[in-house]
Amino acid sequence: MENHIIDNVLDEQYLENLLLHIVQGISSYPDAVRIETQKDERGMLLVIYASRGEEGKIIGRHAVTIDAIRHILISA
Repeated sequence: MENHIIDNVLDEQYLENLLLHIVQGISSYPDAVRIETQKDERGMLLVIYASRGEEGKIIGRHAVTIDAIRHILISA
């Protein structure tokens, strides 16, 4: 049981770091990007914080960019 908990923590950190790396690569201000993890009974939510005006770059036209990021994280 303990190993499972540790694996989950490592998986969460891995996903958070992966998302941070991807979004920093897209952002014009990579140092301003941060990721916050929120957990509840439904699972884990990764929240992206970036500089004002970066939303369009991160989301992308017709949400193509954020959907691609979502697929990468699901596959990881």
